[in-house]
Amino acid sequence: MKRDGFTLVEFVILIAALSAVALTAWVLFAPVNNWFFTQNRRSGFGESAVAVTRVLKEVRRIKDPNQIFTFTSDHLNFMDIDNNTVDFQLSGSNFLRDSDVLARNVNSLNFTYLDEDGAVAAVKQDIRVIVINLATASGDQTIRLESAARIRNL
Repeated sequence: MKRDGFTLVEFVILIAALSAVALTAWVLFAPVNNWFFTQNRRSGFGESAVAVTRVLKEVRRIKDPNQIFTFTSDHLNFMDIDNNTVDFQLSGSNFLRDSDVLARNVNSLNFTYLDEDGAVAAVKQDIRVIVINLATASGDQTIRLESAARIRNL
């Protein structure tokens, strides 16, 4: 007897085999996806952490508040203890120190200037602490870092 097509048993076996292959692929794909997630996070965090650390070191070298020339939410310009002018600013999606790129793919940069009591300073003579908030993109993730530094000898 000649037959065309599949029997019901053959069709059920085919569905079971394809399900097993799909499940195996899904189980193997999850760790790979997690690895990519971790690598993107590490890469972006490293660059952001280095940028924030650099800013904190430099802020600690400000002579006094009178040596701060520009203090906006995305731009900080001052003279350090060696009489070098230092300029941090956001340019497009790059966070710059002078003309050097500290971090790329920056979503936001925010400097906050605080007085002795921790309130936002209204004038530069009252600035005692500078807080930096930096958010960068790494893959489809956003990495946010915040830290603060006190001005030298104050």
